[in-house]
Amino acid sequence: MIFKVIFWGLVNCLSTAFSVAITGKKSIIGGNLLEWKNFISLLFSWEFILSMGLALIARFSFLFLNSAILKIPAYENQATTITTYILSINYVFIFGINYYYLNEVPSLNQYVGVGLIIFGIFFIIK
Repeated sequence: MIFKVIFWGLVNCLSTAFSVAITGKKSIIGGNLLEWKNFISLLFSWEFILSMGLALIARFSFLFLNSAILKIPAYENQATTITTYILSINYVFIFGINYYYLNEVPSLNQYVGVGLIIFGIFFIIK
C-alpha cells in the first residue's frame, strides 16, 4: 500500500509542478491575458494544452492517492486531510522545477519555507 501512496504522490507532484512551470513561462503570461485575442491564443497554444493535460493527471492522481490512503487503517477516518497534507510537498517540487526550468532565483526565506513544509509533512504523518 505504501508503494501506491509514494507512486501516486510522485505522479501528482510532478504533473502539478510541470503544469505550473509550463504556464509560468514569461512568454505565456507576459502579455495582457484579458484581451480576447491573447486569451484565445493562450487557449490553443501547445503549452497550455499540455499544462491542462498535466493538471488532469494531477486530479486523477489525487483521487488514486486518496483512495490508497483510505485503505490504511490508521488514516481511514482522515484520508482526504492526510492526502492534502502530504501533497503540500507539491510546493517543494514547484520550487525545484521553477528553479531549473524557469531559472527563478529563490530567496533565503523560500528555502526556509521549503524546509518547514518538509518538516511539517513528516510531523503530521507520524
